[in-house]
Amino acid sequence: MAGCYPGSPEPVEMTDKLAALAEHGPTMVVNLMEPGETDWSGRPFAPYLDELRRLSGDRGPKVEMLRFPIPDLTAPTREAMSGILDAIDRALAG
Repeated sequence: MAGCYPGSPEPVEMTDKLAALAEHGPTMVVNLMEPGETDWSGRPFAPYLDELRRLSGDRGPKVEMLRFPIPDLTAPTREAMSGILDAIDRALAG
């Protein structure tokens, strides 16, 4: 699956979004955000991994997060993109 940031500054909205994601049984999240990244209003993005893990419960393996920070309005280098794709391939191979 691919998608945008699954959290929200509103706790109820974030729980709803993450519950819908958890239903699909993710085992890995590839996070492309930079540490300390903020939204257009300057608010930091709320962390969501712990809540996603809680909502995923006993459905399968613990959800892991891999970070590959890419600055906004830029594209990853070939080497960075290769690393991202290799990590996804390893996760899919189990």
